[in-house]
Amino acid sequence: MSVCYNKARKKYFICYDYKMPDGSYKTMSIYNKEWTKERGKKFVQAIEQSEIEKDIRKRKLHIHSGDNITLEELYELFEREIFLHFAKQTAKNKRNALKQYFTNHVPLHKTLDDTFTVRNIEDFKSRVLSSDLKSPRINDVFRFLKEFMNFASEREYITYELARKLCNLLKPVSAKNDVREDDEVAKLKFWTNEEWDRFYNSFENNDYWRLYFEVHYKAALRIGEALGLKWKDLNSDNNTLFIRRSVDNDGEVSTPKNRSSIAPVSIPRHLVDKLLKFKEDCCATDEDYIFFAWRRTIRKTIVKRLNKHIEISGVPTITPHGLRHSCASRMINMGLSPLMVSKHLRHASVKETLDTYSHLFPSETVGVIEKVFD
Repeated sequence: MSVCYNKARKKYFICYDYKMPDGSYKTMSIYNKEWTKERGKKFVQAIEQSEIEKDIRKRKLHIHSGDNITLEELYELFEREIFLHFAKQTAKNKRNALKQYFTNHVPLHKTLDDTFTVRNIEDFKSRVLSSDLKSPRINDVFRFLKEFMNFASEREYITYELARKLCNLLKPVSAKNDVREDDEVAKLKFWTNEEWDRFYNSFENNDYWRLYFEVHYKAALRIGEALGLKWKDLNSDNNTLFIRRSVDNDGEVSTPKNRSSIAPVSIPRHLVDKLLKFKEDCCATDEDYIFFAWRRTIRKTIVKRLNKHIEISGVPTITPHGLRHSCASRMINMGLSPLMVSKHLRHASVKETLDTYSHLFPSETVGVIEKVFD
């Protein structure tokens, strides 16, 4: 690929080699009336890669038909689409699930007529069901493949009737075999206040892991949000941490889960003072990450340290996300309203909070009706 100049038209244009369906290559040119001599070559070079990718997507939509597009080409289009419209970690989750259970098991060079068959979908279904995945995750993987097939149908690479027929093979599975307990509280694992205290006191006073878990718990953070905290996010005047970034499984920085997650979260003053002392001891700057700034820390390291002190303290096993549930449970037991809990957890709506924790809220009418009509 290269940026060229057309003297007759007095405009820059981009040339690149495009792979045709038969495997041969053809030189393509991209013109834009705004790429004038005055805009300069450097301007076009700066946007060259993105313009080529955009042109490739457009050409694939027009050159290919359902009869000759391959699974590999369709998957490339789908991958670009999900990374464009979903959060990075969500897009990776969809991509990895499809690779593990579908695209790694069917020939990528085959056309869609040879790929989207009842037999291939049934094989995919058997692989997922025979795995050790729980039913919610199984249903997620089913949903990802259905999204993939609907993507092909919407672009007329396969018929709507075929997509609907194959999607009907992937009906959601029941969760009744996953959890034997009917108690909703048992399904949502969290610690009581006493269990949190036992876990917290299993650390030495000067152990930075103690501070990390305290922030994670009291700010009700997701693990990626905790890893993404920088010192400039701490406001010691109003005792808040502003959540504005997340670190994903690959150590890459991205935005938090959704728009509502980007918000300040209140923390106790005593925790602010601990953080300020930690910053002073580390000689950190505002641009430094609060935790693990000197080395890359993967999530397995955090889980390993969590499990070590779970064993030491003898509390029930939970995941790092269970700390967030534990904070929510503590707030609910202290009598805070669903709205207050929702604000602290930075949920998109109170409905999300109630859908997750409704079984933890006490019955609001117990003892209240007597007072209302006394």
